[in-house]
Amino acid sequence: MKTITRNRNWLVGGLFMALCLHNCTPPNEDPATEYLFKDLRDLKMPSVTLRVAAPTNVTPASVTPSPQATSVSSGIASIPSSGQVPQAVSQAISDANSAFAAVGTNATALVNAFTPEVIISLINTGQLPANIQGTIAALRTNSTLQPYFPTFALPQVNGQPVSPTTTSLPTPTPPAVTPAVVLTPVNYNGSDNCFKQANDLFDQTTANLNTDRANQVAGVNNTYNTEKAAADSEVTSCGTSTVSNYQQLVTAARAALTTSTNNLVDARPTLGDANYTTLLALTYVQYANLILLYDDLKKAELNTCVIAREVRIASALVARETNISLINESFNNTIRTAQAIVLQLLDSCHNQGSGR
Repeated sequence: MKTITRNRNWLVGGLFMALCLHNCTPPNEDPATEYLFKDLRDLKMPSVTLRVAAPTNVTPASVTPSPQATSVSSGIASIPSSGQVPQAVSQAISDANSAFAAVGTNATALVNAFTPEVIISLINTGQLPANIQGTIAALRTNSTLQPYFPTFALPQVNGQPVSPTTTSLPTPTPPAVTPAVVLTPVNYNGSDNCFKQANDLFDQTTANLNTDRANQVAGVNNTYNTEKAAADSEVTSCGTSTVSNYQQLVTAARAALTTSTNNLVDARPTLGDANYTTLLALTYVQYANLILLYDDLKKAELNTCVIAREVRIASALVARETNISLINESFNNTIRTAQAIVLQLLDSCHNQGSGR
């Protein structure tokens, strides 16, 4: 917690000097004096409207299937029963061959590269062997194949995107805390009863005010500690659920690959070997793209878990420091009021002693 150091003279010395200068008689039934005693006795800190920590809004990553890829898959599945190759499938064959040639490969080379071991490794590690990484990377960015890949959105924290390499986002800076004044009790030991009653009441009132302030600050600290503990706990559960979620997505993708390859086998007599090989290569490229995308988004979402914790705690800290300042300012203002009242009381005691 940062504080601002300020020199404050709360006129305690002035109060003591006033005691030394005046020898007064006990308070009488003067209504004005009694009202002042009552005002000091009843003085309380006004209620403070505390600030609530700004919410931390997390938007998960999203993946939207490609309508064109969906149309091709449906078209391939329809071939065995219709005996016809839909236009969407013919276009996919043309686009795939064009893209393969553009990056210096062909359908047969790609099919041969995607051995069962490569597919299993891709599932388990989210990575491809070094010998085909460059080719697949080029195909993933090829403009002709883009319509056959899903679109995606990165996760966000408070509207700021989080990538697989994002480790932090800007967080709010907590304000400096306004310090509470530190009072030393007067502890008047003189013989004047009026002065003693006034100053004893001042000491008791300010002590009560300080206790109230400390209790309010403790409540603010408890709120912050609760928020921090929740953020610490949530980052663990967030990581666990993220890993589990992407494991399920990878499993579903593997099942979809099996369905797609089986549909291609059924359609092969109508497609012919060359077109079958091209579509199988395209299917493998789509599958690799999806698994690599899932791996990137998983990393981004795991980063989001950590970053959301940092932002949430930073927001809670801003609220804590702000609220402590509000409480201290309320306390300081109330102490000023107590001072003003006790000075009036001391003056009233003096006036009574002067025969008024």
